[in-house]
Amino acid sequence: MKHKKMIGLLVVLAMMACVREKDVLTRNLQICYSVCPYQDGLLISNWGTDSINPLNQEGKGYIAFHKEGVTSILIPADGTLSAPKGMAVKDDYLFVADVNKVVVYNLNETSDQPQVISFPEGNDFVSDVAIIGNVLLAAVTNTSSIYALDISNLAHINVGSLAVYAVVPGATSLCVSDYHLFIGSSTTYGEPTEFNVIYMIDDLSNPVAQPITHRIGQYQDLALTPDGESLYFIDKNSKELGRLEFATGVVDFIAVPMKWQSPSSLVWWNDQFVIADRSMSTIWLSKF
Repeated sequence: MKHKKMIGLLVVLAMMACVREKDVLTRNLQICYSVCPYQDGLLISNWGTDSINPLNQEGKGYIAFHKEGVTSILIPADGTLSAPKGMAVKDDYLFVADVNKVVVYNLNETSDQPQVISFPEGNDFVSDVAIIGNVLLAAVTNTSSIYALDISNLAHINVGSLAVYAVVPGATSLCVSDYHLFIGSSTTYGEPTEFNVIYMIDDLSNPVAQPITHRIGQYQDLALTPDGESLYFIDKNSKELGRLEFATGVVDFIAVPMKWQSPSSLVWWNDQFVIADRSMSTIWLSKF
């Protein structure tokens, strides 16, 4: 057993040595799924479990916070979170997608009881959240739904306002830019189909999703460049970073210096990409 652990350590150290202009975060992380910029740092959702089960109900989930080279636990496991996935912040309130619910924390009073917005029965894979004004959008992969929730009163969210906003096959990841919503699609089980592509809603008042690429994939997350000219994505089945150029519609891939296993989250932060690898319990920060 000690021999196996030593081999594993050497493999991780070798991968770290091969990566340029980047940091590797592993401290206080256990099956880290998603990252979200906040106050010049990064919020990191963790499952805290020994195995990867996106529908687990173990209640071991927690939120870490990385800032100025230090990663600490901001919201410890207390039985509320089990498999926390995508996150979004509005006015110091953190929204966390988790199995069949969204959990809301006041980041100024993290010890307070969080608000829990439960989804209708059968919506078991709430995978990501995004905020547009006073509306929270939540993607549910297994029901191909995007829900909308009125969050105008952050301290007392109107749970009864939760309603289906749009239907998008395999809706998994959400990315908001100005008045556009981009949606990455994937399957919860099995191989992707012709419906698992990247979609866009260009009129938020009339949410009809249209494919913007016909490349079939398992789109785990999306991120726009600051100039808005390209949409980057991570595909669960690819070892490279994908890029869609809006001007040409061309999709290409960029070799990355890290050897990820199960990338699940992608954000652009501090002039670099931040990528979460859940199976390796690692956050990569890279300018590649």
